[in-house]
Amino acid sequence: MKKIIVVIDGYCVMCNFLALWISRRDKKNQLRFTNFDSNYVKKNYPEIKSGRSVVLINEVDQMIFEKSNAVIQCLRVIEYKINLVIFMELFPRIIRDFIYNIVAKYRYLIFGKKERCSVTSKVPDTKILN
Repeated sequence: MKKIIVVIDGYCVMCNFLALWISRRDKKNQLRFTNFDSNYVKKNYPEIKSGRSVVLINEVDQMIFEKSNAVIQCLRVIEYKINLVIFMELFPRIIRDFIYNIVAKYRYLIFGKKERCSVTSKVPDTKILN
């Protein structure tokens, strides 16, 4: 079965919070969550390496989105405030990714880092890919 998968940094407290926030708003149950170190990613997407970016894999349309584009696609899937999504898309990707990279660079310092890699335990198991 083809899925829409959000790959996050499982060590990052902010990323885990983001996964939980998105999961709770995914009313159509379209998204699945995993981390860069999961067996699912290693087996199906070995080209995706652990890094500073959120990755969204849309297996239905066979597309992979990274950084700000991945965040925008997540918001589109959960149908979150379309006016905000359109506003975000008005900014060139280079500007969006510049801001994204700054947040990514300092996320452990600001939000903290978990001891072990995981996707938040508060996301329902049915939405987790291991």
